[in-house]
Amino acid sequence: MGHIYAAIQNWVLALGTFCIMFTVIPATFVLFLCELALGVTGLKPKPRKPRNILITSASSGIGAQLALEYAAPGVTLILLANDVDRLGAVARRCSLQGAEVEAITFNLSNKDKLEQLLQTVWSRQTIDLVIANAGTSGLDLRTISWQDMYKHIVDVNITSVYATIMPIFKKMQQRGYGQIAVVSSVASFYGVANMIWYNQSKSALTAFARDLHYLGQQDNIWVSGRLRVIPSGLLRKLSSSSRFIGDNIHSDTLVLGIFTFISAAPADLDATVVTPGLVRTALSTKLQSSLPLIMHVDPRRAAKYIKDGLADGVFLISFPFLEFMATFLAHTLPPNLWTYVTWGLTSLGLGEKVA
Repeated sequence: MGHIYAAIQNWVLALGTFCIMFTVIPATFVLFLCELALGVTGLKPKPRKPRNILITSASSGIGAQLALEYAAPGVTLILLANDVDRLGAVARRCSLQGAEVEAITFNLSNKDKLEQLLQTVWSRQTIDLVIANAGTSGLDLRTISWQDMYKHIVDVNITSVYATIMPIFKKMQQRGYGQIAVVSSVASFYGVANMIWYNQSKSALTAFARDLHYLGQQDNIWVSGRLRVIPSGLLRKLSSSSRFIGDNIHSDTLVLGIFTFISAAPADLDATVVTPGLVRTALSTKLQSSLPLIMHVDPRRAAKYIKDGLADGVFLISFPFLEFMATFLAHTLPPNLWTYVTWGLTSLGLGEKVA
């Protein structure tokens, strides 16, 4: 009877997804109008322009391009990576663009020493923006099988990111402002089975960034330009102000109140998740894929996408759009379709080298 129950469950899930669509579409449209109105009127607050920026894995790929994108006079870059030669080359290029650069060669998987290092860095230079970009695909099978690769990937992709962010997050809470970017992947929504450890590590990062985005608001810190929960006491206080008529809060008044509250709220602490797809980096070249090269994003363009999104306080920055849409929609399908989707993705050849 179990298979009958599962079949019914999947059918109900599919029907529920269809029904939810009728709620999601109008709700998304209303939020779109609010965002548009705030943007056009110039009332939408934005994060402070960062002056002191810490980037991990800054010696190549997206990390290196982000360092170059932010490098400018008046900006201090703290760059962390474990390749001394490539990190030095990136640091020199950033210096030529006028930035103050501190290049630190460090193994990010050593979480205990990493926290000590970050405390030392903060004591010298408080950080406005941290971009946790460390990541590995774990595709090198010359010395280890994929079944035994989980510890290395968890150490680099998850533990080192947490160990980078949390000490700085606590410092930013005490100070009252700051910005955090977690670099995840579109594979966090749905990935190829052959990349099992990479997929689960990136899923953990996306969930972490989503929840950190919310938890930052618990200290009355406005996070990343989204509607926040307004306590009833604050609503009563707002309702007694000159912006409201009477003690009763009607629906139109509540909308106006939320709009006013958002436009007046300071964007003090942003938490953003970045979910790039295939980018032309050393990591992606290890992947055998039938996807045409035109679908791979250039690292310089990827860095610009990320910088622009962070400047506007966007919570989710994802590219290229078609890859993001495909993986996100696959994630929303009923479980009985997952096997077929996984087969379809694997048939593209992506991740064959880890099999």
